[in-house]
Amino acid sequence: MINNRMNRARQTLYNPDNGNSSMPQIPSNVRATKEKLQKVSFALVEAVLYLDAYPNCEKAKRYYAELKKERDALVNALSKAGMPMSAMQVEGNDWVWTKGPWPWEYEANV
Repeated sequence: MINNRMNRARQTLYNPDNGNSSMPQIPSNVRATKEKLQKVSFALVEAVLYLDAYPNCEKAKRYYAELKKERDALVNALSKAGMPMSAMQVEGNDWVWTKGPWPWEYEANV
């Protein structure tokens, strides 16, 4: 069952066997970037669960590494766009962490 989930997520998000190994282009639309981040984060958690059960699977380790790299790029892009995912990502003198919707507000989740 986990193997099927991993395969579906892999086909949707990243498939090195098809030559799709480049990092994603960050769309100007922040909503689309946040949605992609949610999908990649979900797939990353699934990969971790799979690796918990099969820690010696090299294919899963490569998949995890690519997802982690992709997630980091998305988080950095959002941070540079003025939407840091945590207070630790705020750069410069402008305290943007408190600007915009809070996580429990509807706008933050659409």
